[in-house]
Amino acid sequence: MSEVSSRYSPFRTLLGSAWVQIDLSAFRLLGVLVFIVITLICGEIFVRLFFSYHTPDTVKNHSLPYVPTVYARTMFAPVNDRIEMTPVKVMSAKTYFINEHGSRGASFKLPKPPEVRRIVVLGGSTVFDLNADEGFDWPHLVEKFLKEKGHHQIEVINAGVPGATTSDSVGRLYAEIWQWEPDYLLIYEAWNDIKYFNSLSYDTPLIRLVKPANPNADPFKNYQGTMDYLLSYSQLYVKVRSRYFAWKHRVGSEGRLKSERRDNVGDLGLAQFRLNLETFVDISRNIHATPILVTQATLVSPTNAEEDREKIAYGYVGLSHEGILQAYEKCRQVVWGVAREKKVDALDLLPQLQGKSELFQDHDHTNPRGSEEVARRVADFLDPLLKHNPER
Repeated sequence: MSEVSSRYSPFRTLLGSAWVQIDLSAFRLLGVLVFIVITLICGEIFVRLFFSYHTPDTVKNHSLPYVPTVYARTMFAPVNDRIEMTPVKVMSAKTYFINEHGSRGASFKLPKPPEVRRIVVLGGSTVFDLNADEGFDWPHLVEKFLKEKGHHQIEVINAGVPGATTSDSVGRLYAEIWQWEPDYLLIYEAWNDIKYFNSLSYDTPLIRLVKPANPNADPFKNYQGTMDYLLSYSQLYVKVRSRYFAWKHRVGSEGRLKSERRDNVGDLGLAQFRLNLETFVDISRNIHATPILVTQATLVSPTNAEEDREKIAYGYVGLSHEGILQAYEKCRQVVWGVAREKKVDALDLLPQLQGKSELFQDHDHTNPRGSEEVARRVADFLDPLLKHNPER
């Protein structure tokens, strides 16, 4: 070996050792990358096999066709088509028909035929009846039961819109529903109003607190840019995305969740609720319709077992169990107070059905058995009124 070669032998040995270390690091990195890719592929396969496929596009296509309005936060677009979706906590998909007037159920004629006696029921998702198959929502069951009692010219329109409060119902009545020429108007609501009872203040009256909904701002139904659109080809990404937005915005099926659990409700909220019902009665009479107030039934009761309490979404109203009980009872007192003051008929469903877990899917939405029970009680209440006023 030459002197030069001997001199550079340690350097060559060191260089070779460094290359070996670099090769090992690259191999480890490659192994990690392969592991991550295989894990993602397996995760994607698992999600596609065991979870329902959805993207913002499919969520939008299988959602109720809300549109914002000036007089109410939302209403339905006049799609005259069927919408298929799966309500929360209900395993089977439901199909809803939204007619050309933006209400649930078959079409109805405008102007109203002279022989028809028309009843319109206003409220939120408990009137829309999310858990009922088409034709078996309780307002349409009321029509069925009344016809069985001999009221063959009766027509009941389900004007419930999930999320609607009494103020939304009043706005729609004033701005649209009066044109439907109702003979009788029923309003059935409490839970959606209770949600804002503790949010109203002198600084945040209803007009500043409630704004028209913006469907285009909903991240569950709209892509958040080109990259979000491309990544949504992966169902694993979509599932993580949905969880992220639910966590970020603290939302559930009924809107934003509140961390507080208060034991009472504010007086301003109750005063607004009273004013809404009084206005509902006045507008009804102004359009020559007979108003009827109905107290809202609920699963919430003083004797709820732990299993029932797990069905109650305390976060939507920001109240404790005792707070919700108080809120429902105070709403009931307001309904009866307005009924006495305005001399209108009222049906008190709250004490009749309260706490009967076999009738409820959750805190206030009935299951099919509960919908039939509500419908029978409403039909039994309306039957003598219709017979007493045959011209109505």
